[in-house]
Amino acid sequence: MALRTIVQDGDPILKKKCRPVTRFDEKLAILLEDMKETLTDAGGLGLAGPQVGIMRRLFIALDERDLPEDGSIPEGYTPKFI
Repeated sequence: MALRTIVQDGDPILKKKCRPVTRFDEKLAILLEDMKETLTDAGGLGLAGPQVGIMRRLFIALDERDLPEDGSIPEGYTPKFI
């Protein structure tokens, strides 16, 4: 696993449209583990694919008030907000 560089506010990549997640494979699992490590290292509460330069609709989120007992961080794939 590796820390990813977090894209900063104002970067044009953050305004681009992302593609849905279509493959749920080892590559995705590695990406999500990298994102979790990056989120924890940065002390953040959430991280989306574009914030680490991945143009896929995925995110991880953490609510410190409601941490799972096993320490896992919830994941979301191809979200649609209505």
